[in-house]
Amino acid sequence: MNFKRIVAWVCIILLALLYLSLLVLALMGYGFNSSLFALCLIGTLVLPILAFIVIYLYSRYNDKKAPQDPD
Repeated sequence: MNFKRIVAWVCIILLALLYLSLLVLALMGYGFNSSLFALCLIGTLVLPILAFIVIYLYSRYNDKKAPQDPD
């Protein structure tokens, strides 16, 4: 249970840093804001999916509440 919480908090912190850096760079007036916004959208989708995969593989290899394989 602790590993899941750690992975979730890391994902939350990375997303917050991503949004904060986008906001700071947008306020500073850099010209590549559209590409940063696209990166932010992709990160919003990819980071939670990667967190789910890490949690699933960890539970799968440690035999903790993993779904059973069909026989």
